[in-house]
Amino acid sequence: MGSLLPLAAVFFLSGYAVSAEGIRITDASGGLFFKPEVNRSFNYCWNIGAQGEVTFNQMVFVEGGLFLGETGVFNSNVFAQAGVHLPIPVDMSLCVAYIFNSFSEYKSKIYTVTPKTVIRFRYGGFAVGYSMRMALYDDILLPMEHGFLALGYVNLYTSDQVTVRLTASNFHDFLVLTTGFYNLRVQFSVRVSRHITVISGFEMYQAGSIGLSATPYGGALTGGVVFSL
Repeated sequence: MGSLLPLAAVFFLSGYAVSAEGIRITDASGGLFFKPEVNRSFNYCWNIGAQGEVTFNQMVFVEGGLFLGETGVFNSNVFAQAGVHLPIPVDMSLCVAYIFNSFSEYKSKIYTVTPKTVIRFRYGGFAVGYSMRMALYDDILLPMEHGFLALGYVNLYTSDQVTVRLTASNFHDFLVLTTGFYNLRVQFSVRVSRHITVISGFEMYQAGSIGLSATPYGGALTGGVVFSL
C-alpha cells in the first residue's frame, strides 16, 4: 500500500497544477544517444536511443524514451515516467516510471514499475524508490520481484558551460538492477549553445551479490546531444 502513495500524490498534485493555471509548456528537451559497451556476458554490444522530457506549469513533467540494442540478440527498451516538482523550499520531486525490456530471441520480456522520490541540491542529489518487476519467459509469468532503488550523485565541477558529474546507482531510466548490483558513472556535459548540449561519459558495472564487489563486470561509453527550449 505504501508504494502507491507516490502514485496518488503525482495524480493529485498534477490535477491541482493544471486546474489552477491551465496547461502551459514551461520547459522541454530531447536527446539522441549512442552507447557502445563491453561486458563479460556478451563481450561487445551497443545501444542507440532517444529520450525526451516536457514540463507543464513548472510543476508537472512527463518523460519517455526508446533504447534499441544488440547483445548477440536484438533487444528493445522503453521508458515512460510522470511526476511532479513539489511546491516546497526543497527541490523535491515525486515520480512513477514504467520500464519495458524485451529480448525476442530469448523469448523474454520484463515489466517494471518504480515509484521514486528525488531530492536535488546545488552540488548533488539523490533518489530512493521501490521496484516491482514481472518477467515473462516463453509465455510463462514468473513470480513478481521487489527491490529497493537508490541513486546518488555529486557535481565534481560546474560552470555556465561545463558540468562533470559522478553517479552511483542500482538503476537507470531503461533498466532496474538488483539491490546490491550497482554501477558507477562519470558524465561530462558541455553546453555549446543556448539550445544544444553535448554529453559524454563512462560507466562501470559491478558483479557480485554485494555492492562492495571489486570484480568488474563491464564498462560502457556514452555519447549524445541534447536539444532544449
